[in-house]
Order: sequence, then C-alpha cells, then structure tokens
Amino acid sequence: SVSECFCLNVGFRTVEIRDSRLMLNGHELTIKGVNRHEHVQHTGHVVGRESMLQDILLMKKHNFNAVRCAHYPNDPIFYDLCDEYGLYVVDEANIESHGIDFAPATTLGNKPEWGPSHMARVQRYVERDKNYPCILFWSLGNEAGNGVNHHSTYKWVKQRDPTRPCQYEHARIEPGWSTEWLETIDSNTDIFCPMYPSQAKLGRYAKLVELPEDNEWKGRLGDRVRPLIMVEYAHAMGNTLGGFQEYWDVIYKHGILQGGFIWDWVDQGILKKTDEGREIWAYGGDYGGKGTPSDHNFCINGLVQPDRLPGPHLLEAKQVQQPVAFEGVVDGSAVERGVALQVTGSQPILVQLRNRYDFRSLSHLEISWSVLANGVVLKSGLFDEVTTGPHSVSEPQAVPIYTDTLSGLLPPQVSPGDVEWHLNLSAKWKNQKGPGCLEVGHEEAYAQIPLLCDELKQRTHAAQAPTSRPFAGEVSDDAGEVRISSGDMVVGINKEKGVISGLSYRGEELLAAPLSPNFWRPVTDNDNGANLHKDMAAWRHAGRDAVVVGGVNVETCDNSVTIKADLAVGFAGAVLSVAYTVGHSGVLVSADWKPPSEGATRALSGNAAFLLSKAANKHIHVEGSKVHAKWQSMGDWQRLTISSPDVPAGEPLQDGLPVALTAVTGKTEAELLVHGFQVSEGPAPEGVPEGCQGAPVAATGSPASQPRWILKRVAGPGEVAPQDEVYFVASDGSERRLACFLVKDHDPVVAAVKLGEGVDEANTIFTLQVKDQPAPAKVGFKTTLRDNFEDVEWFGRGPHESYCDRFSSTMVGRYQGAILDQTFKYVRPQENGNKTDTRWMVLKRGEKSRRPGCSSLLVAAKEWPSGEGLNMQCHRYPMEEFDMPEDRLQQRIKHAGELTARPETDLCVDAAQMGVGGIDSWGNKPLPQHMLDSRKPLKWSFLLQPLSVEDEEKASCGSGNSLTYGVIARQSAL
Repeated sequence: SVSECFCLNVGFRTVEIRDSRLMLNGHELTIKGVNRHEHVQHTGHVVGRESMLQDILLMKKHNFNAVRCAHYPNDPIFYDLCDEYGLYVVDEANIESHGIDFAPATTLGNKPEWGPSHMARVQRYVERDKNYPCILFWSLGNEAGNGVNHHSTYKWVKQRDPTRPCQYEHARIEPGWSTEWLETIDSNTDIFCPMYPSQAKLGRYAKLVELPEDNEWKGRLGDRVRPLIMVEYAHAMGNTLGGFQEYWDVIYKHGILQGGFIWDWVDQGILKKTDEGREIWAYGGDYGGKGTPSDHNFCINGLVQPDRLPGPHLLEAKQVQQPVAFEGVVDGSAVERGVALQVTGSQPILVQLRNRYDFRSLSHLEISWSVLANGVVLKSGLFDEVTTGPHSVSEPQAVPIYTDTLSGLLPPQVSPGDVEWHLNLSAKWKNQKGPGCLEVGHEEAYAQIPLLCDELKQRTHAAQAPTSRPFAGEVSDDAGEVRISSGDMVVGINKEKGVISGLSYRGEELLAAPLSPNFWRPVTDNDNGANLHKDMAAWRHAGRDAVVVGGVNVETCDNSVTIKADLAVGFAGAVLSVAYTVGHSGVLVSADWKPPSEGATRALSGNAAFLLSKAANKHIHVEGSKVHAKWQSMGDWQRLTISSPDVPAGEPLQDGLPVALTAVTGKTEAELLVHGFQVSEGPAPEGVPEGCQGAPVAATGSPASQPRWILKRVAGPGEVAPQDEVYFVASDGSERRLACFLVKDHDPVVAAVKLGEGVDEANTIFTLQVKDQPAPAKVGFKTTLRDNFEDVEWFGRGPHESYCDRFSSTMVGRYQGAILDQTFKYVRPQENGNKTDTRWMVLKRGEKSRRPGCSSLLVAAKEWPSGEGLNMQCHRYPMEEFDMPEDRLQQRIKHAGELTARPETDLCVDAAQMGVGGIDSWGNKPLPQHMLDSRKPLKWSFLLQPLSVEDEEKASCGSGNSLTYGVIARQSAL
C-alpha cells in the first residue's frame, strides 16, 4: 500500500569542477551569495512560505544569486521556491561542534565514536534533498573540526551523489584559520571555502595558483587546485561592509576566485515591547535573569533588519555585485572607476558596458543616461538596445554631450565655473517573462562618471566674482568672549575654549551648544570588536576638553574680522589651529590639525603600552591567560593597557596611581577577550626563587577589572614618561611586586614576589614603552542647533549614508529629506548617517516654524583634505545616545526603539572619519588606507551662513535658478 505521495519539480543541469573552476552547464559561475538563518521577528525560527518568498525576492532585487543554508537543512518549501524563482543553494548538514576545541585530539570530528552521529546527519539531508536542482553543492557542516568522521562523510557523499561538488570549510590541516595566511587544504573538500579572509588573502591564493613554484605558500594547495568561494565573509554586523568594493575588485581580477557568501542575511531580533510600551528588537541579554550567558547583540548581524528593512550596507552589496559595469572609454581603452571624462566641442562621451551575467545578454535591460549640473538633472536619454552576451564587453556607446550642449543647459545667471558635472547611468528591467524575473522598471545596475569641461570653464562670467564691501561691523572683547556684530549677524567666540559659542541672525540665536572640535564617533559593532573604543579612549572627550594656548588673536581687514587661536588637544602634543573669519553674511571656519609629532608621545591612562623586563630584556607577553615574557620587539600581542580610575582616559599616568593592567587574551567569533592581570592562587612558576612568597600572575581578571596594582616610578614622584623605569606593587597589601625571571630553556616567567632572598630588584623593574598614540576616529567639529530645524538638503553623496570605505552605492547629487530620516536606526544604536564628499548642506526650519529672521543655515565646504568635499551629518537624536562606553553593558540606549527624538539637531562637519571596516566584528580594523594617519596634518574650512526666507526661495529646487545654494557658497566674499 502507498504510505506517502508528494510531488517534486524536476530540473536538468550539470554542475562540475573543471580546470579548477566551478561550472554550471559548462559555464563558469560567480557566486554572489549570502548566508541565511531561518528567522522571523514574530515567531523566531518558525518560518512560513511568505517570509521565505520575501527573502528570495529581496535577495534577487539586490543582485544575489546564491544562498547558503546556514547551518542546517531548511524547510523543503524553501528549496521549491529557489527552484521556481532561481537561486543557487548550498545545502548544509546540521553539524557544528564549535564549543569544543578544533585540535585533532579533542574535536568530535576526529573521534570515531562520534562517526555514526556525523554520518546519520549527512545521509539524512542528502537523501531528503538530492532531487532539488537548485542545490549546486553539499556542505558537510560548519565549524566542526576536521578528522576521520568528515573524511568518511565526504567519501559517502561523493559516492552517493557524484553529480555535485562537496565543500567543507574545516577541511584543512591546521586546526585554526587566519584572516591573512593560507591554510593547508585537506582532501575532503572540492572547494577552498575559507571564513573571513582579508582581501589580501584572496590575492595571495590567486597568486599561489598562478605562480605555485615561486611562492612562499607552495604546499598549501593540497592534492589539487580548487576554486575559492568564501563560505562566510564581510560580517554584516551593525554599520559595516567597509572594504566590500575591494573584495570584488580582487575577485573580478582573478578567475580562481569565484565569489562568496556574506554573513549574513537577517538581524535575528525578536519584536518585543518594553515596560514603557516601546517596540524594540530584543537580542542576547534581553532574556533570562542576571548572569544568563549571552553574546549580547552578536546575532544582530544581517543585511536586513528583522522586519526585512534593508540596511545601507545591503545597498552597497547590491551595487558592488551588480551584473553590469559602466566604464568610460578614452582613446579606445576603459578608464579606471572614478576617473573623470573630458567633454569637448567635437567628440561625444563614450561608455562601454561590461556584462557580468553568467548566462544572459543585456537585451532585457533599458540603458539610460542623464547629465547633472551640481546634482540637478538637466538632460537625459536612452541608448539603443544593447545585446552584449555574458562575460563580454559592448561596443562603446555614445552620449551626445558636447561643450555647447552643456553651456545651453545652464540658467543664464549661473557661471560655468560654479558648476560640477556628472554623468549618471542606469540599467532597468524592461520586460518580465516569468517568476524568476523582476518587475518592469527595477534598477539592476547604476553608476556615475564625473565630467570635466575645461573649455566651458573658460567662459566663467566675470560678474559672478565675489564682491568686496568694507566691513562695517563692531568687535567687542570682554573677559570671556569676543563678539562680532556684522549686519544681521552676531558671532561669539569663547576665549578660553577657542570655539564659536554663539551665532545669531536677526536677533535669533541658532546654536544650542558651541561649535566644538570633535575626535570621537559613536562606537560601531566593528569598533567594539576590534577594541578601538578602548585603544582610542584618549580621544573620547579630547575635543570637549581642548583649551586655548597663547590666547586669541583678533585681526581686522577691509571686509572681515578674523579670530585665531591654537587649541591644545589631549596630552600628547596635538594642536588644532582655528580661524573664524566673520564677513557680512557668514562665518568661515578654517582649521589646521597638527597631530602629535613623532617622539612626542606620553604615557596616558587607557592607552597601549609595553613593559620591557630589565632582568630578561624581553616584553611581557600574554597567551591565553598565561603571563610570561617573550620577544624584544613591540608586537600587538605584547600590548597592554594601563588604566587608572583616578584619572580619565587620555590623561598622563602618575607615580602612585592605582592601575589595572589588561591585555587581549584571545578572541571568539563574537568579540575580543580582554582580561586583567591578577595574583592567583597556587605555587609560583618554576624558576621563581624560594623564600620570596612567590605567587602566579594570570590574565584572568574581569575586563572591567578593579585596579590590582600600584604604579611606581623608580625615579620617584611625578609624571610617568615613556622609557621610564617603573614597578608594580600588588594593591592587596601583600607587598608583592610584579616580577620577571629568566628560566633555562624556557621563556622568562612572570610572578608576584616579595623583595628578599634570591630576588634582585632588577627582576621587578620594567621599562614602560609607548608607541605612537593611535589616530582618532574622526577629526572635525560638532554643534547642536536650536529647535525647529526639520528638513535638510545637501549636495554630495547620497541618498543614504556613506563612509570612506563604503560609498560605491552612493552617487553625488542633490538630495533632500527630513532630518529625522537621516538617522539609520541600527538595532543597537551606533555611528550612522554620515555623508561623504558633501559640498554643501542646508538645514531648514519647518514651514510652521519659519520666522522673518533665519529660515535655514547653509554649511558649505570651502577646503578639504581629500575626496570632493567634507563629511557631514545631522540628527534629531543626541549623538551621545548612539554611543557605547568602554563597558558595552553600560550603554544607556541599547535598542533603536528606545531612542527619543528631540527638537534640537546635532550637526557634524568633519575633515575625515575612519572607515567602518567589514572583514569581521571581532578583531579586524578597517583596512590601513581607511584609517586616519596618526602623523598626517589636515586642513579644511567651511562656511556657516544663515539664510533668510528670501534667500531660500531663490535656491529652492523648484525654482528656475535651482543651482543657487552652490552659487551662494561660492559667491561669499569670505
């Protein structure tokens, strides 16, 4: 009798690895994938068909073609939908033993008694899912070590289903993996599928394949050359995916690199109401009683929020992975991305289209172009149908734009010299033929190419030059403030702090807080994971605490007054020179950042330091909880943090301070582990003299460890300076000192001892060494505007946030919206909303709150150190509520749903901000080129100009003179 009947769709295709390439139906594939956990905000891991289909369509709309079932077989409905709508699938066995060590002697993967458990899970899912054509290859599990059990399951899968490749990330000889170095690939995988490699590691593998004999990594390839497809990469936790463009630059460069799967798709938060009735997405730590184990918000690491709202980083992934690349052409060759094309009087602009689809031509796409002047579209058109086949490049397409074309597009009152030109390109679906296709009008790909027109700039109107009027204002100088009255505007400069303390227009004060230097940003999840919020702690309040040195200087010239001052920033010798030039209608803020000079570092509380033993001539070194001495160089794993509760982070250390000695002791997939040095129970290590009451010292104290040592300076009372000899006395009253002893045939040992028989004082003395102070997270200014500013308009990158390492998805344009909407509410509040390359920004009062006085405030970049403008951002939420203290458990606002908007607006204008990073969220910083240089000076300037209702009406987007904000900024006499 029949016990069960069900239907399956049938598909025919060939999947193979040929010549070290993953092939589908004979064509090489590029995997643009994402890992997906089954999760719904209302029901957790109980997922219905509607949510599955929503995920699949969102993935396809954002240029994903593959999904990894992480880390278990999914509901069969999901595979049916992937078959129907067209997503490649990596199916995975429900095997993970992450909590057990990966060493061969301890991992379950190498224990024969666990063999039947491994085999049963692999056999069950392969037998159940083998008929779904969407499944391209099998995975033996996730982070479950390597050994005999995984070799057995690999052999069974290859015998049972020879039509599909099989992968396993842990198929390597080494137990662990590295961001940078290459592992030795074992035989039980058909694909090299590393976790969280850096962009450089991908390049190393490609070079190893291309030049195996002349390579330091030869021997790591194993028994054959395999395609590399990252099983997890670009950890999408919080404000992240920095450096994603760099990943795909190297992937497209080398054929052996065939893509990867971002970790991961959705923030795994559960919708919950607080006691106050606010809706939040709850995460680790929001359930269970005090002390319940938790990784906090570590599962909030998706490209979409729990309700499937795309994050800005999803938009970055979409653009970088898009299947069409637009390339400018000059003299028959493609130019690099971002290089401007020159408009001439005789030749059209040429653009070629690179088809990165694996199977289809471009005939289903409508390709359009538009020309923008200062962010405003002035002319647009369509290309003829482009039918270029997969992995091919089209013939150059002509954009009919010439010098006279551009000249004729400009309003007569706008000078060509005041205009920036851009060419925007777009590819949209023009037909729909099945469920796997997207709706008509969906934008599949887009790009922007800057344009230059030197011929047109020579026609700049002479009448547009700034006019100079004699300065007719007044300057008053009292004990605490310099005040300059100029027409309808009054500016106040605080003489102690050197900041703009007031800016009023027609009798109305605009500032609720001074325009102060700022060197800190709210901590991102990647910042926290890399310990940057502790490494950079000296900068947290450095702007607030900066003070004038040498007094302020007032200079008057024919058409303006300038107030100059030098501000001492921090205690390491950094100086910010500021100049405020007040003219008839605005204030020009000019700044010159001079970071600490080489050799000018000081020993500061909370900063990194190194302790060199006088007796052993080696540095204190931490491995796990073990404290000993090793190496004469100052490497990352010799780095300690010396902090005292008696002085704020960033202030100099002094003789006699109680201090905590902490170090990074390891890392999990969730975070770096930080522990404090403490005296432990038990016998002293071998090599410590008897009779000195020796005791072991271990790095086992709480990360927020209470001071367990008293810092003493050998030279006596005073500030502890780099290269000073110091010693540390235990604060428990035992009179023990931290000490280091040489041991024959072993690394020197560290213990806590009393001075006495067998103990030389040199054993307890260390040279305190300091590397350069780390650069700040940003360099700029921050202020708070008074209430009733509701809308914002800007000319720069948009429409969503951008950073120096994540801006490919944004285009230079003119954008507008509510200030409230400029805050992206990451599930855990953090840095957000930055706008790179901002030429100008206008903050506007709402219609109901407009007054005869100030209608809006124009902030216009005048000079910038790099790029094409300054970083700017504005929020109706206090930015302090996005921030995390050193102990993340003490963050006051832990959920975006708890944020409360206020009438005032926080405004930042920055010369530079470091990137957000994106390799992982537990140790890796942004790429070196995306960090600020601790030795690089920066110069920048910007105009603050209050505008009346009349000014704003002239500059509104709806007027014929729609370029006027930029003109206003350029026309200023300052």
